[in-house]
Amino acid sequence: MSSSDAPRVRGWTSVRLIAVAGAVVLLAGWTGYAAGGAREQSAPRASEADPPPLPPASVAAAQKAAAKTTGGPGDALLAALKPFEAATGVKVNYEATFSQQSILQTRIQAGNPPDVVFSSYPRQLAQLAKQRKLIPLNNVVNMRAVRGQYPKPLLDLGTVNGKLYAFFSIVNYHALVWHNPKKYTGPRNPSWAQLSAWTKKSAQQGKPPWCLGIESGAATGWPAANEILVALFVRRYGPGLATKWEQGKLAWTSPQVRWAWRTMGTIFTDPKMVTGGGAAVASTNFLAAGNGMFTNPPTCYLLSQAQWYGSYVPAAVAGATSADISYFRFPSITPAYRNLQTVDGNQVAMLRNRAQARALVAYMATREFETLLVQTGQFFVPNASVSHNLYPTPLARGLAKQLVSSKAAKSNTILLPTVLFPVPVTDAFFKNLSSYLQNPNRLDTYLKAMDSVVKKSR
Repeated sequence: MSSSDAPRVRGWTSVRLIAVAGAVVLLAGWTGYAAGGAREQSAPRASEADPPPLPPASVAAAQKAAAKTTGGPGDALLAALKPFEAATGVKVNYEATFSQQSILQTRIQAGNPPDVVFSSYPRQLAQLAKQRKLIPLNNVVNMRAVRGQYPKPLLDLGTVNGKLYAFFSIVNYHALVWHNPKKYTGPRNPSWAQLSAWTKKSAQQGKPPWCLGIESGAATGWPAANEILVALFVRRYGPGLATKWEQGKLAWTSPQVRWAWRTMGTIFTDPKMVTGGGAAVASTNFLAAGNGMFTNPPTCYLLSQAQWYGSYVPAAVAGATSADISYFRFPSITPAYRNLQTVDGNQVAMLRNRAQARALVAYMATREFETLLVQTGQFFVPNASVSHNLYPTPLARGLAKQLVSSKAAKSNTILLPTVLFPVPVTDAFFKNLSSYLQNPNRLDTYLKAMDSVVKKSR
């Protein structure tokens, strides 16, 4: 069956899609039942006893259309939604915003929420689920397939009181230590102690081992926070203490948080450990941070960054090829947490109980939709039923397998703490950490400032 032959659902006309930076998306503003001059109908409320039925024939047709699509150019997410449009007759209109959390809250308060949200803010979604502002998805998606295809820790993050309210469709794999295998001579799967010994030896030889750049406009500081400081903390203290930190129950002035900051500062303010020291780190854009690994001779050897960097290097770094980049996971510090892997990503959730929204969410939970996302070359997905062979490089294929099929995926996947902090706390974290790397003697000042922000954000 071609997409043009797929059955249409009469009266479905359009949906407005609002996207946030980083492919964070709101799906909003369905116009319904406009065919034949009929007036638009009001949206059924979540509390109604007889919600609109899910049209399985159209969802199945969308899946078949998706299976025949290779993922077109242009916006990757919209390309993956094209088969749904073709199969259902629903047009997806696109709009972008940088203020998803505030816009979503404003629309909910005004009684005009979007139908579906594609969000990178799990903390907000969990709060909305507890407030009964989200629609449970247990009768919307194929729960047997979802449970079999998605890592349980990620499903648990979208589950409230035993009901699924959100699932991750896209993920980012954090804290991978990238290196040029043609230049780097250190350990390839080390503990923190082993890697520290090698980096100290390299520094003594006049070869700064670490690369780092944190300049990123208004978000300057995130590479240091997400890929190094958080990695140090969770690999020493584990998920339990990370949760207390996220919830504001562990002070930033605590010995544990202070250890992570001081450990990072000892390394990344020292020009023997990172070229140029803290000043260079602060002024170097994150995209250029690892360029020194590919010069002759290298000016640095190791860069901690998320999975996107492996595809970025051969595409964007002059003279570098896919053979010039490899990785190992950020080293373990406490052996019990050696399998820990840290992710963030985009969750799908539903706020209005309409047939169109139910069909779209059901489609977005399928292997076919996730396959199209992978085929664009721009996304990682946590769906274990999507073939690893669809990823564009051997590195990406290996990471995807690690993400969804490993022991870590089944029991040791946690969400990046910075997406669970209240937004003012995350913003202050990036800002104060950036300042600390230039003024390491003011550590106490920055940590006390963080405790003050946490107090105000409650």
